Amino acid sequence: MSEGKRVVVTGAAGYIGSGVCRKLLSAGFEVIGMDSLMYGAAGLLPLLVTPRFALVQLDIREHSRLEQELNRIRPFAVVHLAAIVGDPACKKMPEAARETNLAATRALFGAASKNGACRFIFASTCSNYGLSGADALLSEDDALNPLSLYAETKVEAERWLIENAVAHETYILRFGTAHGLSARMRFDLTVNEFARAIAMESQFDVYDSETWRPYCHVNDFAELICCICCDTQVRIGSNVFNVGSDRENYRKIDLINAIAKATSRTPRFADIGNGADRRNYRVSFARIANELKFKPRFGVAYSARQISEALGLRLFPPHGAHHANV
Repeated sequence: MSEGKRVVVTGAAGYIGSGVCRKLLSAGFEVIGMDSLMYGAAGLLPLLVTPRFALVQLDIREHSRLEQELNRIRPFAVVHLAAIVGDPACKKMPEAARETNLAATRALFGAASKNGACRFIFASTCSNYGLSGADALLSEDDALNPLSLYAETKVEAERWLIENAVAHETYILRFGTAHGLSARMRFDLTVNEFARAIAMESQFDVYDSETWRPYCHVNDFAELICCICCDTQVRIGSNVFNVGSDRENYRKIDLINAIAKATSRTPRFADIGNGADRRNYRVSFARIANELKFKPRFGVAYSARQISEALGLRLFPPHGAHHANV
């Protein structure tokens, strides 16, 4: 199924993208990574030794060049991960966020469709749900309530894709909050940040400790995207899925306890109370489990042990500010 088929992955050098490329290569695909290398090229190191991987250094806001490359490559599938990710980065670069997360998504979809790409996979976020007053788990059919520029751009991109993907097989994947080790590591994500602090026995502050979020490991994202690319079933139109597991919805305080238990350490933190981030939501992943048979294999406890071991091996500096999006 996958042999000889080309897949374009935007954001290939990123926290999620580097693992997605590696998984697609292991399944036999030819992978063309696109990345502006805003955060460097370290995530590409495991990929550059693979004959079926090629890198196109490209800012996807360069629409004409983007179209030229798609004309040349003519991929079977496009996995669109490139974005200005997270509220802090979007606040710092609001114009770039709108151009990258929205305008470039439209341009990429248009170029992919024009060149016969069979599948378009778009990385969105469960942050689109924003704030929920209900105890029930939110499904893909529930109202979106974006509370940040990041989520606003993702919601608008989703709506545009839904309107324009009637004749094209398109997947809109609302990722839970990512965690776990990656070739392009980030410690500005909640699980990774807490796991590092607990492993280093450092004091850390916790805001909004009672608020809920869903979490999902980067390896599981890669597995899902690879499965979609390999799937023989065709699903024309827009297919919207929350990506994660019901059991991986956590309050921050429960997250800390889970990490501490997994690593047999005592956390040292101060519960600060309310912060500026008002997000609070629990999410249902029944649709993706039923329709795609997707069941995440790696949970928060696994990430906690991974990160603790990596720090023990001194693979990362104790306080690596460069392992962040801002």
